[in-house]
Amino acid sequence: MIFTGDIEKYGTGFKRIKDWFKSYPNLNYQVNNMQDFVQVTIENISKKLNDELNKGQKAVYSYIKSI
Repeated sequence: MIFTGDIEKYGTGFKRIKDWFKSYPNLNYQVNNMQDFVQVTIENISKKLNDELNKGQKAVYSYIKSI
């Protein structure tokens, strides 16, 4: 197989995907490398959060989002 540069090397897009998801803190994603394909699951986590978080819970949530 000759690498022409038209297709990325395996795995090089994952960093861009991870960076893209930082712009959408209400979305969570999981990547599973299956035998013949890559499965990506996207979940809207904002539906799971209670709007009535206290100050400490909001601080913890903000910290987790940032890592």
